[in-house]
Amino acid sequence: MKRLWKVVNNIDTDKSSKNRIFLVVLTLICVLAGGLIWAVVGRHFLAGVAWLFCFMGYPGVFIGIMGGTMYLYKHEFTA
Repeated sequence: MKRLWKVVNNIDTDKSSKNRIFLVVLTLICVLAGGLIWAVVGRHFLAGVAWLFCFMGYPGVFIGIMGGTMYLYKHEFTA
């Protein structure tokens, strides 16, 4: 998350826009990672679109949105 924040922090925009960009990009990365894991492992053992949505949704919500929000809350912002 720190590496992603450094990239987003270099964007020339206000603080709230940086926070939103960080959360959206982190959530998309987590959703895509879950989809790739399902494509490699889950397709053979847990076939079905419902399992794909589970593999994509849970990381997106818990790691992406909640984890990113907790990271932003404890992050020290510098001007």
